[in-house]
Amino acid sequence: MARYESPYDPSTAPKDLKFITYEKKGHVAYVTINRPEVRNALHSFAYVELRSCWRDIGLDPDIYCGIFTGTGDAFCAGRDVKFLASYQAQGKRTPHEDPNSPIFHWGGGGKPDDVNLEKPLIAAINGFAVGVGLNLILQCQLRVMAEGAWLGDQHTNVGRLGAPQRDVRRDAANRSRPT
Repeated sequence: MARYESPYDPSTAPKDLKFITYEKKGHVAYVTINRPEVRNALHSFAYVELRSCWRDIGLDPDIYCGIFTGTGDAFCAGRDVKFLASYQAQGKRTPHEDPNSPIFHWGGGGKPDDVNLEKPLIAAINGFAVGVGLNLILQCQLRVMAEGAWLGDQHTNVGRLGAPQRDVRRDAANRSRPT
């Protein structure tokens, strides 16, 4: 049977990223959140860049896995609450929460599951991972933590049930289904 050529076009790989560093070495893609001034907290535009990296990893047949980390002393401080507050002060939704925005994706859209990434990811947890940072590492297949790194979900501090609980419940439900 004839094999199809890969539809992947290397020219579509993410370029000129402002908030994420993305590079490929051999068969490994390296994704690094690069916002150390806010401890790698994520906002609408960082979510878009992450999503483009996950999509590229999934499409590139020469990439077998990814390694995911953060710049500086934090993996990810969660959602950028100052960015959120600046929009709320104007009575607006952030771009990823605004259905009228071209980058609308409720929940941010920066998680590997948001593009159905089916290649393994390794979380290299260099510092704390909280909120959405915890959500992100829970979607990785392997987690390696630096000695001083720690995890936390602060959603309950603001009266919300965070996404990690939903991810764990979904994963448990999927494991209990017959294959």
